[in-house]
Amino acid sequence: MGVILMHKDRHKENCMVCGSDLNHLSQAITGSCIYCGAQEQSYFVCPEGHFVCNHCHADDALLTITKYCLSSTATDPGQMLEELLADPDVAMHGPEHHALVPAVLVTAYRNVTGKVTDEAIIEAIRRASKIPGGYCGTYGACGAGIGAGVAVAVVTGSTPLTPEPRALSNLITAQTLQKIAEQGGARCCKASSRLALQAAQEFFAKHLDCIFPTSAPPSCSYMRRNKQCNLNQCGYFPIPSSHSAKKSLR
Repeated sequence: MGVILMHKDRHKENCMVCGSDLNHLSQAITGSCIYCGAQEQSYFVCPEGHFVCNHCHADDALLTITKYCLSSTATDPGQMLEELLADPDVAMHGPEHHALVPAVLVTAYRNVTGKVTDEAIIEAIRRASKIPGGYCGTYGACGAGIGAGVAVAVVTGSTPLTPEPRALSNLITAQTLQKIAEQGGARCCKASSRLALQAAQEFFAKHLDCIFPTSAPPSCSYMRRNKQCNLNQCGYFPIPSSHSAKKSLR
């Protein structure tokens, strides 16, 4: 398998081992993780034969997200999201984004209302971290959207036997997935996380009586890291400089 890279040497786009573009499959194959040896089914193939499991792909990021959220006193989940998206431990794409959305939502909810504790943040991250990468394209449900449902389930104490919390958890997931689907284009974990959070902020205000401070929609700076960027079809594309941005991406 060659030299095993240390975490700090891992690529943050494409294959984490060598940086090659990944091939995306419609049928799963079984791979053996180059870092931990775990066997896992995957829909992504590195042309050089490298395979990284979901856990090893996200472990650094999940630790960073957990530490950040547990110590945060912020009440604006959008601000928290942007700071964590920009963290070097968070890759351009990957399953860590599925946990990131509920993490900042539950953290902001804790800080605004005081109704939940640190344990709720940890539980939200634990649940959402189980959603594999590529879920949006292979299971028809973006993990960031499901993450919003996880957040509501955690703060409402939802179980399969609690009618209203269960309904609310499913409703926010449905509304968030619709927002992500309507944007269209190829996957972008940054855009989907932002869309999920926007939908969730409106939902929390309407259904949970929790109003978060809102930031202006961010002007995206990740285009050069995303070969499938939807450019000016994305609501976060920097419109004033769209011509120069398009030119620089060619």
